[in-house]
Amino acid sequence: RISCEWRVLNPYRIKCRWREAGDAVVICLVLFKVQQNIYLLDFRRVKGSAFQFMNLAVQIIGALKALSAASRMAKQHRG
Repeated sequence: RISCEWRVLNPYRIKCRWREAGDAVVICLVLFKVQQNIYLLDFRRVKGSAFQFMNLAVQIIGALKALSAASRMAKQHRG
């Protein structure tokens, strides 16, 4: 679980604020559909250091991978 403040700007754009050691990192996530069933998630740093941005991006990607794996397993069990 990632402790962030999330703000939905529209169905394809989300702003995220994460605080680490008193510093805030703000990123914007934008979802693009590339092909049928293929999507691209763009990470944009709005505020904060590059290191903090990368740290947050890695956490979000890890959480998305876990959700994707859980979704695939649930689909296989339903069958």
